[in-house]
Amino acid sequence: MGADLFIESLHNKCYAEWKPQFDEAVKARDLAKGNDKLVEELRAKIDEAYNGMYADGYFRDSYNTSSVLWQMNLSWWGDVIPMLDENDLLSVEKCKTLRLMILGTPILIADGWTPEWGESREECLAYFQDKRERLIAFLDQAISLNEPIRCSL
Repeated sequence: MGADLFIESLHNKCYAEWKPQFDEAVKARDLAKGNDKLVEELRAKIDEAYNGMYADGYFRDSYNTSSVLWQMNLSWWGDVIPMLDENDLLSVEKCKTLRLMILGTPILIADGWTPEWGESREECLAYFQDKRERLIAFLDQAISLNEPIRCSL
């Protein structure tokens, strides 16, 4: 579970472009059961197509300690949901508000970080700084397109 954010004009284009390749690779993999080498090759094609479907206009933040908002003592539920309209859209003006909120809040690095983020506190901080920069760039993209963000929170 997590926060899934979409700039629909960008995401829908990527999704439509890659979804047929994804479906074809899944179908071929299902038919190739028993041929381990072919199944492995098709898994790689599935992964490539899946990543392609979400390559643009999409940002995800999990609901756990890997959440960049969590590491800033912010919350998708408590801070972002109240900004959404009745259609679960974050307006361009609210994107600007969220952007300023994120920029004005330090990353705290809660206790209990894991080696996946780095062995040291500094490596963990770098992990979350990068994730915050990607979220800010995502918000900037929506702002520059003058397009709201669809939020599944």
